[in-house]
Amino acid sequence: MKRIFRKLLSVACAAAMLCSLCGVLPTAAMSGGGKPAGTIYHWGCDMSFYNVNGDNYSLVDFAKMKADGCDYVILRIGYEGSVSRKNTMDTAFVTLYNMARAADMDIGLYFYSLATTYDGAVEDAEWVIDVIESNNMYFEYPIYYDVEDSNQVALGSSAMEALCLGWCETLEAAGYFPGIYGGGSQVIDKLSSSFKTKYDLWYPRYKSNYEGNQHASNAYDFSDYCGMWQHAIFGYYDGLASSSVDMNVCYKDYPAIMKQYGYNNCGESEARSALRAAVNKADGLRYYPYNNAQITAIRNAYNSAVSVLNNTASTETACTNAAKALNDAIDYTSGILSIGKSYTVSANPRDDKWKDDGKRLTDGSRLNLPGDTEAYSGLGTNAMEIVVDLGANAGDHNNYGVFAGMNPEWGISAPSEVVVSVSEDGTNYTE
Repeated sequence: MKRIFRKLLSVACAAAMLCSLCGVLPTAAMSGGGKPAGTIYHWGCDMSFYNVNGDNYSLVDFAKMKADGCDYVILRIGYEGSVSRKNTMDTAFVTLYNMARAADMDIGLYFYSLATTYDGAVEDAEWVIDVIESNNMYFEYPIYYDVEDSNQVALGSSAMEALCLGWCETLEAAGYFPGIYGGGSQVIDKLSSSFKTKYDLWYPRYKSNYEGNQHASNAYDFSDYCGMWQHAIFGYYDGLASSSVDMNVCYKDYPAIMKQYGYNNCGESEARSALRAAVNKADGLRYYPYNNAQITAIRNAYNSAVSVLNNTASTETACTNAAKALNDAIDYTSGILSIGKSYTVSANPRDDKWKDDGKRLTDGSRLNLPGDTEAYSGLGTNAMEIVVDLGANAGDHNNYGVFAGMNPEWGISAPSEVVVSVSEDGTNYTE
């Protein structure tokens, strides 16, 4: 569905560009986007393969960085080659992502672009989304577009806004939270107030010497629209082998925004909510006479659904597929037991004359009627509750049957009592 939405954007491309020429966006600010509110400060850095000298990952220890006050890291996902003009993944991106995840570090990303048009930015955004989804990734910080290349800073205001709109609209339509990285007069000043109200900005500006871990001041001197400020390019944290990392201060609680609205594959999206509802439905199964094969199918679908639900990196597609599989297994309707109605199942026939030999009574008693007439009474108001056990490994605990022979000539007496042992935890049973 995300890809469908992205393709539909091309239909609106001309209209969007015309609006950008006027400096007016046709839609309201995206939820959580725009001007920061309050005095929230989160410290972090941005990194690429340069910070590990290509592939020397021993130079980075995210656990130590986090202990030293680094709240997040913005990773470079890739760049557009100046010669090949092809989008290329940063060789350290996936490894740094996994290392940061292992240290429970919040993560965002940026892409270095050479595009100069709306369509070019759409292609960049689609490439980034494909990389994210093919690797089952999620991000607590925005998906930034780095537009500081010389051919971009030469753009006029209308062209710059069209370029940034291509990126932001494509990501927003696919359920991601976009942002723009660029200098003041080169990029940010060219964007309309409507754009800056709707989407988030990451602004670089440093002291004249570019040195040090500049935490002396929380304030930035650019504009009220800045969501993140890159304040030093030779900063450091404990856990880094050298003082060569870009330092940032953030003025918004991005992790809370992502989880609240389900951006960047975080939080409770619509697909994940539907999956949770299916799991809850399975947890409450009652009065269904599933056979062993159906119980096994439910259990397998249930276990898979729980695994997908508990994995915060599960994609929308994975959640949708798992919910469908579980609902399909649950909603088996042939022979659903109804309280107060008769119900029988097939069994191996006995070699005698009775027409009901191929039937086995499971939920009531056979009425003693003359001749070959047969009828079965239902469970009535004191029906037992059949519960499908999804809380333990597959086994014989789901196999049960109730048999009653009311005709003494069969040589089977009606039970005077049925004792059922029940358990909520699969270990402790009570009669």
